[in-house]
Amino acid sequence: MAVDTTLTSEIIDNLLKPVYDTMNMKPLEEMDEEIQLSRSDIKRFVIGREKFAALVIENQYPFAGASTGHCDLFIFRFNGKNWETADFMIEAGSGGMYGNSGSLHSFTVIGKETVCFALSGGQTHMGTLYYDDLVIFSQNKLKKACTVTTKYSYGDWDDNSDETRFCYNVQYAFLPSEKAVYDLQLVKRSCLKEDKDQILDKIVVPFDNRDSMFKIPQAFDESLP
Repeated sequence: MAVDTTLTSEIIDNLLKPVYDTMNMKPLEEMDEEIQLSRSDIKRFVIGREKFAALVIENQYPFAGASTGHCDLFIFRFNGKNWETADFMIEAGSGGMYGNSGSLHSFTVIGKETVCFALSGGQTHMGTLYYDDLVIFSQNKLKKACTVTTKYSYGDWDDNSDETRFCYNVQYAFLPSEKAVYDLQLVKRSCLKEDKDQILDKIVVPFDNRDSMFKIPQAFDESLP
C-alpha cells in the first residue's frame, strides 16, 4: 500500500502551532498592530532515504521606521507515517528597514547530506546594503553558516565629485566536489560607472567543519554607517 506523504495546510498549521502560540506577535509594547506572517512555497528534498520539506515564515512588521522584519525557517521530516518537525530556527534571516521581512532567495544542495537556504534581506541608510543569510541543514540540525553581502554602495554618486564612493556586487556559488560540504566561491565586481563589472576580488572559502560555518573574510563583509 502506498504511503500518503501529502503535506497539507492543516498538517503545517498543527506543526507551527506549538511555536507561534508561545510568541508575542507585537514588535513593540506600544504598538496595536501585530506582526503579519506569510509562508513561502514548500521546498521538498531527500537526504539518504528520508523525505524532508522546508518552509519559510516571513515576519512582516508594522511600518515603523527602523524596525526590521525577519524570516523563520522550519524543516519537516516524514517519519514513515506522519510529518514531524525536524528542526526550526527563529530569525534565521533578517529582512530590512520599515518592517521588511526578507524572503527565501534560493534552496541548494551543497553536499550528499547538506542543503543550504539563502534568505535575502537588505537596508538603505546613507547607502545600500543587501545580503543573503545562508542557513544549512545537516544531520537533522539547522545552522547559520554565514552572511554574504551581495550588494554594497556608499558615497556621493555625482561622477564629478571627489568624495569617496563605493559600489560593488558579490556573486556567490557552491563548487561541486567530493567534499561533505562544497566550497563557497565569492566574486566581487564593481558597479561604479567608470569600472562597471571589473573584478575587484575573488576567493574560495572552504567549509569549517569544526565551527560548521563559512568564515567570510573582512574584505567581503560590510556594514552601513
